[in-house]
Amino acid sequence: GEKGSVNGVKSKETNSMTEKFTARISLKNVEFSYNADREWNLQIAQLEIEEGCQVAIVGPSGGGKSTLADLILGVIEPDKGEITISDIPPREVIQKWPGIIGYVPQKITAFKGSLVENVTLGASFEEVSIDRVNDVLNLSHMNKNLNSVDSFNFEVMDRGTNLSGGQLQRLGIARALYSDPKVMIFDEATSALDGQTEAAIAETINMLKGRVTV
Repeated sequence: GEKGSVNGVKSKETNSMTEKFTARISLKNVEFSYNADREWNLQIAQLEIEEGCQVAIVGPSGGGKSTLADLILGVIEPDKGEITISDIPPREVIQKWPGIIGYVPQKITAFKGSLVENVTLGASFEEVSIDRVNDVLNLSHMNKNLNSVDSFNFEVMDRGTNLSGGQLQRLGIARALYSDPKVMIFDEATSALDGQTEAAIAETINMLKGRVTV
């Protein structure tokens, strides 16, 4: 098998790396602008999100919520200041601990294939943990929502046209949970959903409290 794993079980070396990770997010004197004229400027003097906390970032459309998420994910870097997760920059975190940060966007994209393939994003059969897939389908309420259909044999149509908006969001959560992340970022992941579906997803998020920084 791959270095660091034996028959899908993480070695002591890999586990020790994970143990060193602390799901604490810190922003200090951060400034960011998309344009050189700095017509729009995001400024955060200090933000500390402790391990296991759940924090809601609230503000108007265009206020910088998604930009803040992208900064924490390392998709973009600040013009000034420092952002760290476990005391190192986000891009280094992602390189050192792949899958340690989970992300659920507002719009989930699905592709033609099995539900398992859509959760594991096309990982080879040998790499897939069926027990883990089942766990995340239960955590995301996807199994329950498919109305007793065998989820492992469920075929997703191109662009997920046979899934409802709520089911797509559940799929997005299952994907993000599959790598057993210690940090999860939800970017308005329930804004387009009905109240009942939003409540179910909120219940899943609450189940992560204390175990995952959200």
